[in-house]
Amino acid sequence: MPFTKYGATWPDSISPLGVEMGCIQREGRWTNTKGVVCGEGLPRHYENMHRILWPNMDGEHNGQRWHTLCRDTILNNKVTVLMGPGSTGKTNSAAWIYLCEYLCFPEERCVLVSSTHIDGLRLRVWGEITMLWQQAVSAHPWLPGHMLDSKVLLSTDSLT
Repeated sequence: MPFTKYGATWPDSISPLGVEMGCIQREGRWTNTKGVVCGEGLPRHYENMHRILWPNMDGEHNGQRWHTLCRDTILNNKVTVLMGPGSTGKTNSAAWIYLCEYLCFPEERCVLVSSTHIDGLRLRVWGEITMLWQQAVSAHPWLPGHMLDSKVLLSTDSLT
């Protein structure tokens, strides 16, 4: 039986993660064919997707202004550079947000992440993306992507 959430009707076969991804794919807020505004905005749906994919991290960022600032800055800009002191959440914010972006739009998005050198990349943002992707696909095996760690690549196409 179809159900309603965020003002939209969803098939009963869709998971809570699928609902959040569907909202993100519709840019977080949209008007349906009956003129009803649906969705609660990108920040809310990204946070909900985050909580579903990585429940062990739930609450870690609640109310943290740097988390909110990084999330909103990334979501509102095509290119974002995060700079600042260590242990402020830059790596984690970039990793989970861009991974969610890739998971929602695997055929349309290309995400480039960098660091000051390859060892730093592998230890920091790529290491975080790899860990988060592995956790996500362990719980939701239908998620897209093929990890090629030797090439520092997460690809939609199987390149093996």
